[in-house]
Amino acid sequence: MHLQVAVSADASVVYVRAAGLLSRVATAPSAQQQLQQDANALSAIARAIESNNSCGLALQQGSSGSGGSGSSSSLSSPEVVNWLISEREHLARVAAVVLAGSGASLAVKAWHASGTLAMLLSWLPLPRVDAKGLVTADSVVMPPLRHSSNTTTATSASKSKSGSAGNNTAAAAAAALQAPSARLCGNVVKCFVAVVEQPTSAAAQRLVKAGLLEKLVALLANTQVYTG
Repeated sequence: MHLQVAVSADASVVYVRAAGLLSRVATAPSAQQQLQQDANALSAIARAIESNNSCGLALQQGSSGSGGSGSSSSLSSPEVVNWLISEREHLARVAAVVLAGSGASLAVKAWHASGTLAMLLSWLPLPRVDAKGLVTADSVVMPPLRHSSNTTTATSASKSKSGSAGNNTAAAAAAALQAPSARLCGNVVKCFVAVVEQPTSAAAQRLVKAGLLEKLVALLANTQVYTG
């Protein structure tokens, strides 16, 4: 999804349906192998993930008042947000297929270089921190920050007397985007199996530094949050 057309619901339908079809076709062994070996295909998928991620960031910035009012208002349309989330789930499924099995080495190398792996990791919820802002053994097992705060954020935004209706809508939309489904989390986690099989690689080390271990522990400790 390209940021400049993401404000259009019609364009969003096209992107999400294309991503959905690709996520289904990719599961065929021959299709998986072709995607894994085609540098152009890997680059196209990476760009789609980057564009979806950029739309999500723009929406979140709009909810905090740092984005342009026209752009954030269009992006935060409930219909567009739903398409954005659906597309993200499809793209995560595609990525999980491409990064599965013995043929994943080219994708790992390419997506490490492009930062795509780090973007996928950012789609997982943030673990909780203590009063000093640190992830500890006690905080990491608490409900992830995004899930525990999304209801509060949306509620407080809707009750705010100083915020406009557009900002309230953007805040609610951002909260929905920040509470990933079990399907999305599961597919994103699958993406990292091939990476951590080489724990000393630059790709693995980058993900660890970006909080992979803490996010995985938080997910394990809060399974009911995502499946309940």
